[in-house]
Amino acid sequence: MTVSCTQAARGAHRYSRFPRVLLAALVLVTGSLLPAKAFAQDLAESVRLFDEGTAHVEAGRYAQAVTAFDAALQAGHENPALHYNQGVAHFRLDQIAEARAAFERARRLAPEDRTILHNISIVEARTRDQFSQLPDTFSDAIWRVLDRRLGAGLLFGLGLAGYLAWCVLMAMRSSRLTADWRRRGLWFAGVAGMLGIALGLGTSMRPADGPSAVVAAEEIALLPEPSESAEPELEIHEGLLVEIEGSSDTWTAVRLPNGVSGWVRSEHLIRV
Repeated sequence: MTVSCTQAARGAHRYSRFPRVLLAALVLVTGSLLPAKAFAQDLAESVRLFDEGTAHVEAGRYAQAVTAFDAALQAGHENPALHYNQGVAHFRLDQIAEARAAFERARRLAPEDRTILHNISIVEARTRDQFSQLPDTFSDAIWRVLDRRLGAGLLFGLGLAGYLAWCVLMAMRSSRLTADWRRRGLWFAGVAGMLGIALGLGTSMRPADGPSAVVAAEEIALLPEPSESAEPELEIHEGLLVEIEGSSDTWTAVRLPNGVSGWVRSEHLIRV
């Protein structure tokens, strides 16, 4: 595990190089309605805390780093680098559940980042539970690829471009294009336009990844119903990522990676 820890620390150093630009860009979107002075102060404080936390990580002061990153998040701003570096600090403190939760939050903001995915795999290797992951259905896999590789905006834009091309070809009745080439262009532009717009709308309407959580207790029982008197189905352990299916009072219904569902006490989970 020493090599893994070193790789994680290297990753924190890599992410320390671009926080100001990325953080500022994200905050400009989310904070556009804030009063200008208060917004500038919050941004400056968040960046300062991020830099402070990253300096603590590089100096080996991991507990202080976690405190600084928590304060930066409480200021109301976040980005993948902030969650990632927080995960590195937790990992170095051997806080597996907290590290997994931080890395998963970073993954939600940057789903294709290889450094984040690599460190999630490192944390997964430290967990006791190694459940097989249920595969996506074919349609879910296609939608996921379209969303991550292209995105709803680009798909819709391509569809709109196809529609505009179709309109232009319709207006070129007296052009030099032969009737045969014009028909082909109309067919291609029409299909591309309708397909792009349909896929863009479909992708935008697809639900995002559902709520999830990380098991924080060293070992807890998965119960068939929200009751301490229920017979445990199995034991699950720290660091396992589960999907949240619902809640009832102090209980949370979860689904394991292999599809098994049950109830656990909410206090034993860290929400992602």
